[in-house]
This record gives sequence, structure tokens and C-alpha cells, in this order.
Amino acid sequence: MRLGMKMKKFKYILLVVVLISIGAIGFLSFRQTHRETERKRMLDALNSEESAPSDSDAQAKLSEVRYTKMVRDFTEYVITAKKVDYFKDGDISKLEDVHVTFFTREGDEYDLRASNGAYDATKNEISLVGDVVLVSKGGYEVLADSLLYAHNSKVISTSDAVVIKKENRILKGTGMLFDLQSERIQLKQDVSAKIF
Repeated sequence: MRLGMKMKKFKYILLVVVLISIGAIGFLSFRQTHRETERKRMLDALNSEESAPSDSDAQAKLSEVRYTKMVRDFTEYVITAKKVDYFKDGDISKLEDVHVTFFTREGDEYDLRASNGAYDATKNEISLVGDVVLVSKGGYEVLADSLLYAHNSKVISTSDAVVIKKENRILKGTGMLFDLQSERIQLKQDVSAKIF
């Protein structure tokens, strides 16, 4: 009889632990989904003039900012902006008159400029909008209305029209994927080339 009581008690405790675990996983999943949704909403709003949050919603406002991302003693990128509005919700910064320089361990350097942008510190991503220009150390220039730099994957992408110039060549297309590690650029559609 005692063994039967102990088994019932063990099953009850096991059931409670399982239910608490399921509840905790559900809560953490909901919280993460909510954070991702809020972060995406904030980034979309920052990149859209009509729905952008007002400057008064910012938790901090800074001028003439320079942010350097370093790992050990290697500089991965440097962001400078004339004006930065930091929004605690989503850990997002709205940037104006943006200049970003990316460095690779192989010694390559990429210079990126835009009128506006947003820096997502949580995802380590920089989205840029308006008069976007990317210049490589190799001398080619990429022009687009918007670009997204995902630092963790070292990829620059856009779904917008793109113009790539180098010396006597011009390449045009819609949508671009640029892998900084392999140095491969892929234009998605409507691709045309001009050599003069």
C-alpha cells in the first residue's frame, strides 16, 4: 500500500512539474514572439515616414554620434550619425545622415551612406533608407533606395532597384543579396548590363 501511495504522489509531482514546464515554455515563447513583433513594428515604423514614431517618444536623443562595434581587438564596423533617437522598446535607434564602415578580417572595407536608417542592437542589423550608396575598397559602387545589413550573417540585401557601377560597367537589377564573406553579389530579377 505504501508503494502505491508513493507512486501516486510521484505521478502527481511529475504531472505538476510537466505542467509548470509547459506553462514556462509557453510564456517564454509568447514573450519572445511579442518582442520580435514589437521590434519589427518599430523598425517598419522607423523606415516609413508616415508611421514613424515622433521624436518625443524617444528615450534618448543624441547628436554627432559614433558607435564602434569591436570583438576582442578587431573593429567590425563603425556607425556615425548626425542625429540618433533611441527607443527602448525593441532596442532600436533611429539614425539620420548615416555613415557605416564595415571591416572584414581579410582587410576589405565597405563604406555605406544613407539619409536615414535604424540600428537594431538586439539583432545586430542596420537598415538604411534614402540615397543609399555602398562603396567597396575594390572601387565599385552600389546605389539603392534601401539596404539592410545583417551583421551576424554578413549579408547586405534589398528588394529595391539596384545600380552597380565600376569603371566602364553598369549593372542594374531589382533585389540584391551581397554576401560579404564570399564577396558574391546576386541580383534577383530584371537584370541588365551595360559596358562602355
